[in-house]
Amino acid sequence: MSSRLRLSLLILAVLTISVGGQVRPASALTAAQYASPRISVLVDETHAKYLGGYFYPNTAYMRSVLSSQGYSFDRTQALDSTVLASYDVLVTDLYKENHTRPEIKAIKDWVNDGGRLILTGEWSDLWVPWANNVSSAFDVWFKNGTIYDDAANFNGTSYWIQVRDFAPHPLTRGVDKVVLGAAGIIDMNRSRGIAAVAWSSADSYVNATWVGYKKRGPWPVVGCKSYGNGRVSMISDVSLWAESRLINSTLWQIQLFRNMAEPWSYEIAPKVVDSRGTPLNDARVETRCPNATTLCMKTNSTGHLALKGLSNGSYTLTVIWRGVEVNQTTVTVGILQGDANPEIKARVYYLTVTVTSGIFGGRVPEAKVTVYSTNRTQLESGITGTSGSIEFKQIPYGNWIIEVSAQYLSTSTTVMVDSDESVETGVTLASEVLIITLPIVVVIVGGWIYLLLRAKKLQGAPEHEKLNSGSQGLRRKICPYTV
Repeated sequence: MSSRLRLSLLILAVLTISVGGQVRPASALTAAQYASPRISVLVDETHAKYLGGYFYPNTAYMRSVLSSQGYSFDRTQALDSTVLASYDVLVTDLYKENHTRPEIKAIKDWVNDGGRLILTGEWSDLWVPWANNVSSAFDVWFKNGTIYDDAANFNGTSYWIQVRDFAPHPLTRGVDKVVLGAAGIIDMNRSRGIAAVAWSSADSYVNATWVGYKKRGPWPVVGCKSYGNGRVSMISDVSLWAESRLINSTLWQIQLFRNMAEPWSYEIAPKVVDSRGTPLNDARVETRCPNATTLCMKTNSTGHLALKGLSNGSYTLTVIWRGVEVNQTTVTVGILQGDANPEIKARVYYLTVTVTSGIFGGRVPEAKVTVYSTNRTQLESGITGTSGSIEFKQIPYGNWIIEVSAQYLSTSTTVMVDSDESVETGVTLASEVLIITLPIVVVIVGGWIYLLLRAKKLQGAPEHEKLNSGSQGLRRKICPYTV
């Protein structure tokens, strides 16, 4: 082995060992690759419970990581609409006293215009009115009580728990776990419109006398709610990003903060199927966006398409199949709904045509059947089988002309297709016409032949027979009663 190769292997081994403690699941790696926009964060310490503030000075690790990703952090002792206008995110600590009504109005107006508010709770003192002063303005609440776990970790001073039970939600993208120390509870009984996205384990319990000793979980600890054009995120433990001696902030904790702080984009991934659930391949889908623009895409062989990078709001999807509008569906994407993956059942059906003979009623094989639109545009064409039937698949809703031809004769009828249809249509066959008309033709031809033969016989008779025949006829005209 050459010295250069040995050196390369040694460097590779050192690198492998050095990153061994940083190994993350693929989902987290993928999430870490998301490009962060420039995000300005304001930490509200106007009413901080802890002297000198608590959240800001104890988030040095998180701020150092996020600062290199486009984040900036400030803290304030003043809070009004002018201050908030310069920031994307507002983080609130626990409060020592109530926010004033003008402050709460400024926060609500700011969130309604698109601001992202992060409410941080804690295990104690949340029963006092001012602890929920801002949160209750958005109709979300924190509840008193400390969450413990029979399998909780203990560092000699405090307990802390690992949360791994997440709902599929934009807040949980790229997050494998969350570590909480002395966490409280999000009150889901009083909160309306809030989506819980993380829970403590099923073996966890709350040790607080007013809710009952060891009342079992799981308990909601992370939540989210839309408000106007913005959103409110709730985390039940202020220590999540701030208590390094307990948690020593991990990349999952930081990813959770990013999910709370950054604007979200959504994806609509519908599947378009016909009346029998069979995918529609190459169906045109026109999507009307909230900003009045229209996106046009086509489904793939499995009936799917993906609309990515969407903002929250309502999207109207119009499905067009073979030039016909067969469905219109409105899909709302937003904070509570998460990604939308609807199955769209289009008004696309199956049409079975059975051809019978027009006179005798038997089934007609090898008849040509063509389906036309009302303006005579051909949609489908085929030949009936031995049973006299043919099935046309995935026919769009509407009026269609069915034209049947067999043995040089044809007929047509119009059918309304609004479900799976079976149509029977009769066509008069040339063989049937021949069978019916042949005896008549024979009689007529025979009569003409008889008359012609009689005429020829008269022309060839002797003169006296003609005279006798003529005089007898004359006598009959003069004396009609003579025998």
